[in-house]
Amino acid sequence: MLTPFLRIRLTGGRFTGAAVPLSLFGDLGAVEELIIATARHRFLIENPDRKRAPRGFSGDLRLAATGIAEGSAIVEVSLVDATAELPAMPRRHHPYYEGARDDILRTMRAAEEGSVVDGGDASGFVPPRMLHHFDRIGRGLAREESMCFDSGSGGEGARLTAESRQRLLFSSSATKSITEEMTLRGFVPEADQARKSFELQLIDGKKLSGPLPEQYRETVLTAFHGFRDRSPVQMEVVGTRDRRKQIVGWEAVRDIVILDPLDVALQLDELRALDDGWLNGEGVALPADGLDRLAAGFEKHYPEELPLPRIYPTPTGGAQLEWRFGSHGVNVEVEVDLTTGIGEWLKVYVHSGRGEMDSLDLTASAGWSALRERIGRLASPVS
Repeated sequence: MLTPFLRIRLTGGRFTGAAVPLSLFGDLGAVEELIIATARHRFLIENPDRKRAPRGFSGDLRLAATGIAEGSAIVEVSLVDATAELPAMPRRHHPYYEGARDDILRTMRAAEEGSVVDGGDASGFVPPRMLHHFDRIGRGLAREESMCFDSGSGGEGARLTAESRQRLLFSSSATKSITEEMTLRGFVPEADQARKSFELQLIDGKKLSGPLPEQYRETVLTAFHGFRDRSPVQMEVVGTRDRRKQIVGWEAVRDIVILDPLDVALQLDELRALDDGWLNGEGVALPADGLDRLAAGFEKHYPEELPLPRIYPTPTGGAQLEWRFGSHGVNVEVEVDLTTGIGEWLKVYVHSGRGEMDSLDLTASAGWSALRERIGRLASPVS
């Protein structure tokens, strides 16, 4: 017997159409565990004479993803009665599961609104000791993404974002750190094969350490031997943050690759580390959101086969992109206003000093298309 129980709608660029990443199903398993734990908690609160939930309380009922709604990334979750011979028994426990679902949604709404989550036993919120389940729910959400939960019974839904997830986890004083999926870039100054661990030095100089998976050993050792030559790597990890939201390490590695020394994201990380006054007491710190947009633009619109620019900060808080095309006798500079996203194109003929100027709107695909075509022509051999 299937009982519609929950709908989870995913919002954000990764979830267009009905695309649900397979990695999300780990999150759904954690949602099930949280619902069962909260349902058991509710049973014991409402039945104070009992020391434990009845046998079969969590075994005869289970949650299952029973469909992906058309046109949207919506996972439909049903409550499944696993005991066909005694269907009345698990149905008797439905109210505890439904109440647990409503408590969880209420807790998520409070976290998104910035309220203090009251974890008292009779408060209708998830007890703080069980909030650790959220460490595995929404761990991979990017800043513009969310998971929207709807009971489907006419009640108020709830939304989980990266920010509200952090607030939920840190609502419990027992939570010292949280995990999330993240990208790290830097250099490998140390690698210990005996202990199967290594160290990553971030662009700002901070050092992190964590496990060295066997499948990435050769890549890490290559980066280690290239440390003096500043051979960079990019890591996809399950990273750990402390209560100050500072990265303190990682617990699992998803992927490691050696980067081009001119990798755009790496260079922009270096610019992120600049504070006000970086230029002899002057110089404006570069805006993080503008750097994010520029990095995303290169990732989405700039082909790998084209030459990468060197990137420098400008005193006013912008970014200057520079290419050198010796075979054409041409230098190109694009000074990007990181607030507006407008790039001022300057093409200089080295021998004559003659220049050509133009503006490129790097907030629009047309601007990136123009940049791509111009750099492509200059990167082609002289006929």
